[in-house]
Amino acid sequence: MSLNEVEAEKGQIFFEIGKKISNYVYEYGVKTVCFLDSSARPAYVAFKAYWRDTYPAYKLPIILFLNPRGLVSKDDFTQGTFDWEILSGYDEKKYGASERFDSIRNESEVIDSIKDFNQKRPEVGEPILLFDTCIHGGRNVQVIIEKLKQASFSDIRVGVVSNHKNSSKIEPSLVVMNEAYSGMQVGV
Repeated sequence: MSLNEVEAEKGQIFFEIGKKISNYVYEYGVKTVCFLDSSARPAYVAFKAYWRDTYPAYKLPIILFLNPRGLVSKDDFTQGTFDWEILSGYDEKKYGASERFDSIRNESEVIDSIKDFNQKRPEVGEPILLFDTCIHGGRNVQVIIEKLKQASFSDIRVGVVSNHKNSSKIEPSLVVMNEAYSGMQVGV
């Protein structure tokens, strides 16, 4: 396959990502879209471009970027929801350093910060679409869903680029691609 063919294929995939997210958001009246971590940012770019071209008369929904790691509380570690050794090792590998355990917020601080944010940004509404590139074990997405529910949100939906290796109990309401796709860095 030539370089031009590869680029054309990536462009088509990027287009499909934007199209499917936009059409879902429009069809289901999604008020807030939360793109998870940095891996889903290219999906945001595709979504925004497609939305502006296809639905120019409609305002974009509220867009948020969430790092699931910021919603993990000390309680999640002490109750065994997350393994500190595994997570801190992942941090060191990804960021070059590990977060100190004593700097992590407790459960009530995490929930209060979501409620406080919601009061400062009342335009954040439901349904909420949490969008990520994929779900494997579901830990990251499940933590966000639980924290949003504890902060009084109830209509929370999940979308992914690929649901290929999803071993969790989370069934996304939006799946962009049926097959595995590991090249989410399209267009970046």
